[in-house]
Amino acid sequence: MAAPAFWDDPKLAKEVSQRRVRLLEMLTNMTELDEAAEEFLAVLVEIAAQEEALVVMGADLAHIGPQFGQSQPVSRSDLVRLKEQDLALLDRAAEGDAAGFYASVAAERDRRNICGLAPIYAGLRIMGPVKGRLLGWDAWLDEKGRGSVSFAALAFERI
Repeated sequence: MAAPAFWDDPKLAKEVSQRRVRLLEMLTNMTELDEAAEEFLAVLVEIAAQEEALVVMGADLAHIGPQFGQSQPVSRSDLVRLKEQDLALLDRAAEGDAAGFYASVAAERDRRNICGLAPIYAGLRIMGPVKGRLLGWDAWLDEKGRGSVSFAALAFERI
């Protein structure tokens, strides 16, 4: 199952198609919350609070297996546990809980190599109070078990 694109959500597609938007692209690889990262996010939060903002976060979730520095190969059965772990993590995001999302990854000491930590955390901070819903989850699995990468799509609305 491929994750649906945002335009599969009729309400969101209509909103996007009817607006002129200014675009701020941001590539982030924040690995810890230092003072500079917090100051940068505070500026973006202020900008987003002054205008309507559409925040799009492009991010993978877990990267597991030998291809990503782990010793054990990955099997289809591992994807069941991976999905459960990802969905628990995404629950934090869907609740708009940026700090809880960050803490969840930190608590597992990033054993699953969640490369989406920075963009998802930043996006949640920038959006402010939101409620999200899962649109889809899937994972790529190398046929020889060398690795797997999971990903998901969520839509958020401000509350």
